[in-house]
Amino acid sequence: MINNSELSRPLTGGNLYEPAELNNLRDISEQRLTHRATAESKNLIPLYCEGVKNSPVKLPSNKVIHHELTSTPFYYSEDVSKLNQRPQAASSKKEYTGFHRVTQELRHISTLVYSGGKKILGINLKEVQVAIVSGEIHISSNFHAERISEILLKSFNEDKELLLSPKNKKLTHVNKRTSRHIQKTFRLLDENYFQTIISKGREEIKKNDIPDKCRISIDDLCLQFEKYMNTVFCALSMLSSKDISCFVIHIPTPSLPQDVAVKQGVTATRHAERNIIDYIATNKDEILMKSIDLLSTNSSQIIIIPIEGRFIPCGFCYEQELLDKSPGGIFDPNKEGLILFRSTKRAGKFYANEIQYISHAGFSSDETQSKALAMKLLSDIKISSEHLSVLKMPLNTDTSFNSDSE
Repeated sequence: MINNSELSRPLTGGNLYEPAELNNLRDISEQRLTHRATAESKNLIPLYCEGVKNSPVKLPSNKVIHHELTSTPFYYSEDVSKLNQRPQAASSKKEYTGFHRVTQELRHISTLVYSGGKKILGINLKEVQVAIVSGEIHISSNFHAERISEILLKSFNEDKELLLSPKNKKLTHVNKRTSRHIQKTFRLLDENYFQTIISKGREEIKKNDIPDKCRISIDDLCLQFEKYMNTVFCALSMLSSKDISCFVIHIPTPSLPQDVAVKQGVTATRHAERNIIDYIATNKDEILMKSIDLLSTNSSQIIIIPIEGRFIPCGFCYEQELLDKSPGGIFDPNKEGLILFRSTKRAGKFYANEIQYISHAGFSSDETQSKALAMKLLSDIKISSEHLSVLKMPLNTDTSFNSDSE
């Protein structure tokens, strides 16, 4: 059995160091704390912190979720070659049909927020993930998540033209795709276009376009599809009126651990989707009841949680999602309740020189079991164990983009 003190040990998946070896690294570590703000972003003010004045955007406390990670175990390695040993190229273009149209819109929003961070604020969020949970849009990023609200409001108001304008005349393939995604996000606000998307999606679902392993009727799937698309439409429409109340922002607050030697340039975070999933796992019963009430459905106790980002899950996040979806996990597809849905089954690479905090609350409803599974996963990564699913499948190591689709 693993106790709390064992789970809180900061090192799992890297190299052990004695405290005496760390003296020359402490100053570097301390300089890199406080969300890495001073080095990468001028005038960075936390979004919603007690005592902070002149914040660019303030939201009610229930719309901002701070994820404190100082005692959370993590993965860290300077060499990931054994984990990334089966690379494959990015997938070919694919069509988003049926319920996949919801995740397509979430992907477009993630692209808009990432691009807005760069163009409007000059910051790099690295990755953005977006989910629909109980009638609200939950969003997080790997870095600078405290600026997401500001990005959203400026992108739909005073800086809209800046966001839509190409950065340079000679656009790369990726920049062209980014531009298309942003334009399609704004186009969704055209009510005629929106209704066309709803009609197409409904017809595609009725042709048995049902997500894999989703034990839900076509009628209930159509209901959830329409509700989620309306959630997106309403949230974006309200943004145009400078109302951001349909969004919930998840802000990880990691720090570089003081008893693990890391070289200069190492970052610390929990990846965007894991912040959202950690919140869902912690509040699953309330989320399920509220979702059933919002959907006005008595026939189905299966609620889909759509989630998508610019990138596919990295190797570490992919393994965590598999545990979330395993028997006994929060998204176990063989039982009623919440079902996590992505439009991709691919996994990205493992990252070197990045401390990634884990989220294990969804691995099991039994806290002791979830902790044990977390420690086993981190141990398996440390030794590149054959038990890791990602070692039995090709990884997308050259590019982490979700796909080259629209």
